[in-house]
Amino acid sequence: MQSERRTYTEAVRDGMYRPLGSGDVDVAAIVGHLRRQGYDGWYVLEQDAILTEEPRGAGPVADVYTSAEYLRSVISSSG
Repeated sequence: MQSERRTYTEAVRDGMYRPLGSGDVDVAAIVGHLRRQGYDGWYVLEQDAILTEEPRGAGPVADVYTSAEYLRSVISSSG
């Protein structure tokens, strides 16, 4: 149990949202279940970030690419 309380903004700034494949959510299991149930629609990805300064390099865009590539690989391997 966490004893520290944070606001939503603080949690996002501190990295609550990780690129797909690097966090705790089993995305492959979710996609697999959806596909077994016959789902063939769109998958929507939202990658929240709080910027405290000008990003260096690709910044949060790199996380979006990482997540999109991971989701593509999961979808192609599940079905």
